[in-house]
Amino acid sequence: MRIKRLMAGILVLAMSCTMFACNKESNSESTTKATQNSEKSQTSEDTTTKTGTKSIVWGVQQDIDNFDPHKMTSAGTKEIFFNVYEGLVKADKDGNMAYAVASDLKISDDGLKYTFTLRDGVKFHNGNLVTAKDVKYSLDRCAGLLPSGEKALVSALKKISKVDIIDDKTVEVTLSAPDFEMIYYLNAAIIPYEADVTGEFSGTGPFMTGEYRPGESLVLNKNKDYYVAGYPKLDSVTVKIVKDGSAALVYLKSGAIDFYPYLTADQEEELSGDFDIVCSTTDDVQALFLNNAVAPLNNLKVRQAICYAIDKNEINAFVNNNKGQIIGSSMLPGLKDYYNDLTSMYKTDVAKAKELLKEAGYPNGFELEITYPTNYQIHVDTAVLIQQQLEKAGIKVTLKGVDWNTWVSDVYTGRNYQATVCAVTSQLAPGYLLARYTADNSKNFVNFSNEAYDSLFNEANTTNDKAVKVKDYKELQKILAEDAASVYIEVCPVVVAKKKNLTGYTTYPVYVQDLSTIDIK
Repeated sequence: MRIKRLMAGILVLAMSCTMFACNKESNSESTTKATQNSEKSQTSEDTTTKTGTKSIVWGVQQDIDNFDPHKMTSAGTKEIFFNVYEGLVKADKDGNMAYAVASDLKISDDGLKYTFTLRDGVKFHNGNLVTAKDVKYSLDRCAGLLPSGEKALVSALKKISKVDIIDDKTVEVTLSAPDFEMIYYLNAAIIPYEADVTGEFSGTGPFMTGEYRPGESLVLNKNKDYYVAGYPKLDSVTVKIVKDGSAALVYLKSGAIDFYPYLTADQEEELSGDFDIVCSTTDDVQALFLNNAVAPLNNLKVRQAICYAIDKNEINAFVNNNKGQIIGSSMLPGLKDYYNDLTSMYKTDVAKAKELLKEAGYPNGFELEITYPTNYQIHVDTAVLIQQQLEKAGIKVTLKGVDWNTWVSDVYTGRNYQATVCAVTSQLAPGYLLARYTADNSKNFVNFSNEAYDSLFNEANTTNDKAVKVKDYKELQKILAEDAASVYIEVCPVVVAKKKNLTGYTTYPVYVQDLSTIDIK
C-alpha cells in the first residue's frame, strides 16, 4: 500500500525515474550459517529444466561487507539485502515510501510522534511473527537507545528520543524535533529482538540467505511465508561475485549469469544483440572525490583547477553513452524542489585550470594519484579518461586500481588517498547527500571542513519548514561547488543486461535490485 500523504506538511518525495530510449526489453564477514548444501555451478536454464525449480544467477561487482543490516557499509551490499531485510516502510518503484512491516502510520499534529500499526502475519525467516518488541529493539539499536549504550548505527535516527510499545502490534516513535524527512530513514531493517544474543539477523523480505562462499557467491532462497501473495516468483537466486568487467562479459556470453547491472557503453554495445538491455536512472552520484586534507588538494585553487580541467560531458558520452545526468554539486536532479543547478559553474576550461594552478604555486602542474575500485567498470573507464583530461592541464596522474575491500579500508574508512573515482548513493531524503560533508560525519571521507556549511546544515536539519529547508539545501550545494569539495560528475545510469527469458524486471530510482518480481518464461 502506497503512503500517499502522511499529514499536512509531510512531503513524500517522488524522484523522477527517467527511462531511456535504449530500453530493448522483449514484450565483510567471512562466514555465515549455510542453509542449503553446495551444488555444482550451472546456468539458470539448466537449474530450471533439470530440477523443476526457478533459479537464476545475478552478477554483482563486490563481495558482501556485513550480514548485520544495520552495519552494512557499501551500496552494493545493501542492494542485495533489499531482498532480505525490510523496515516499517521501504521505497517503491516510483520513488515513494510504501508500507512494508507496517500497515498504517499516524503522525501527531506537532510532527513529534509516529504511531505505526504492524502488518498482520509478518514472519521473520526463522518462522517467528514480528511483534512490537522486535520493532522497538531494532529502532533503539539504530538510534543508540539500547541500555548497553551502543552508539547510534543510523545517524539520522538519533532524532528518535524514545520508542514505546503500545501493544503487540502498535509502536509509538517520539522525535526530539519534528522532521518531515524522518519517514525516509524509517526503512531501517526490523530484526528479532534477540539478534544481539543469537547473532542471527533474520529478515522479513521475499528472500532469505542460504549458502555463502566468501568472494564467490551467496544463495538467496524463496521466503515461502512472504506476506505479499504470489511473490517472489523465483525459488532461488545465486548472487555471483564478479570482480571485473572482462570476467562479467565472459560469464554473460557463456550463459553463467542471467542478469548483470551497471554496464558501460562498450559493454552495452557488445551485449545488446543477445540480451534485453534495460536502462533507468538511480541515486548513484559519481565524482572525482578529492581529499581536502592532503596537499596540494588542501589548496582551494588547486581543487578549482581540477574542476575546470575535467570535461563531464566527454565522460558521460564515452562511459555512459550520454545516459547519465550531469550535475554540479551533491544533490540529485530528481529531487526537483531541492536541486540547485550548478552545472555551469565549472565549464571545461583548460586555460583557466592552468591559470589557477599557477596562482596556487604550481605553474608546472603536480603529480596526483587517483585510486579507483577495479570491480566497477564505470569507475575504471572514468578514471582513465580523467587521467587524460587532467594531463592537458599539466597534472600528471598515476592511476591506482584496487579491489573493493581495499578501497573501503584505505579510502573510505582510512582516508589514506589523494583522489578517487567512485560513486556514493543517496536515499529519497534530500538531506542525505549533504549530511556527509559536515565535519564530524563518519561518511565525510573527503575531509571537507567548513564552519559555515556545518552551521547551515544544522539549521536545515532542525527545521520542519520546507521553505527554509529548500533555501538552506540549495545554499549548501553552492558552498560545496564554490569550495570545490570534489568534482561532481553525474548521476549514473543503470544499464542492465538480462536474458530474454526473464520477465517482470522492475526498475527503481534508488540503488536496489528487486528480485521478487522477476520470473522465467
